[in-house]
Amino acid sequence: MVEPRCILDSPLGIVPSGRQGPLVQGTSPHPEDGFYAGLGEFDRFEEVASEAVYTAVPSTWWVLVTDVRGSTQAIEAGRYKEVNALGVSTITAVVNAIPDLAFPYVFGGDGATLVIPPGRLEAARAAAAQALALARDAFAMELRAGLVSVAELEASGGRVRVARFRISPKVTLANPKFEQEGSAMGSTRRTPR
Repeated sequence: MVEPRCILDSPLGIVPSGRQGPLVQGTSPHPEDGFYAGLGEFDRFEEVASEAVYTAVPSTWWVLVTDVRGSTQAIEAGRYKEVNALGVSTITAVVNAIPDLAFPYVFGGDGATLVIPPGRLEAARAAAAQALALARDAFAMELRAGLVSVAELEASGGRVRVARFRISPKVTLANPKFEQEGSAMGSTRRTPR
């Protein structure tokens, strides 16, 4: 079982940098930046379950995961809008930091999973740090974040694959698939709540 390294904010180890300035723009090109944009697409929903539509993510890429700590209790207290806003905040911050790059991400309600190429990792890390600061400073909540390389997941028997599902002429959805020894890797991140 691979555990993402905690990467951001004081309870997790690193205080966000550049909180007063604009987001760090991801301008470091890398040969693999075009991987996701260059994937073929499928347009029939039943193909979501087909192994044939998925492609292995390059082992040099990174998986960034976020989670709102105590989200169940916050939702029970009527703060579901805040939980959802913070859950998507990392996606918004990273998309804004590297607007010229297509990369897969998934919103999970109280967090997100993003798959980032190595040349854009520092921009994504800085953007995620700002999302963590937003959670703390504006919402008095804790957004946790972790980072793990695809290579580390593969070394532990995991696979990270992705497909692009075309749902309309102008919109595709990312379908990332995380597996470990034939099962979902949903428990890869074992941070206590």
